[in-house]
Order: sequence, then structure tokens, then C-alpha cells
Amino acid sequence: MVLEKGAYDVTFDLEKPEEIRALRFDPLEGTACICDLSAEQGKLKAMNASAIHKNGEVFLTMDPAYRLSFDQIPAKIHLFGKVKTKDIYWALSKSQELLRQSRLGVLGRAARRAARQFRTS
Repeated sequence: MVLEKGAYDVTFDLEKPEEIRALRFDPLEGTACICDLSAEQGKLKAMNASAIHKNGEVFLTMDPAYRLSFDQIPAKIHLFGKVKTKDIYWALSKSQELLRQSRLGVLGRAARRAARQFRTS
């Protein structure tokens, strides 16, 4: 993985791709972030993003995750894009903002669900 000035680039070599049924990818561990990532082949879908921002998916969790989907899983997977790490104070501020928006009814279903998770945790 290369994370220099926000640039993200990683390649995975899979020994037996025909035996793999599903793939999950965690770009970082232990920090909130905004990710704008792409897969050279296949599609990435954010599993636990709290919102979509003009610069990518917003992860307020400390364990951001993506699901990768392919027509056929290749032997090599190349992921690239931008990742901007954020501190816990930024994540708390954004979660409060999402809660306020949720109460006003201006969020979509996924964002309302994320806001409810913050209320109950």
C-alpha cells in the first residue's frame, strides 16, 4: 500500500481466485477517513460509509470497509485512488452533523441508519 499525500495504490496477487467467493477490503484501520477509491477490474461498494461527499465516501468508523464484486475474480486486483485520514474529533463533529440532519429529515435512508447507530452506541 502506498499512502503518500493521499494517493492510495495497492495490488493483491491471489493464488487461487477460483476458490474465493467474496472479498472485503479495508483501506485503513483505526482512523476515520474520506475515500475515493476505484478497482482496475470489478467494482467497490462501501459497506459502512456514513455519507457520500464530493471527494468520496465518508467513513466515520475506525474500520472502513468495502465489498469487491467481479464477474470473475481475477488473479491480480489493483485498487487505487485517494484517501484522506481524519482524526476522532472530526469524526465526532461529522456524526453530530448527521444526527442533526437526520432529525430534520434531510438524509437518505442509509445516512439515517448510520445516524441511528451513533445514537445507540
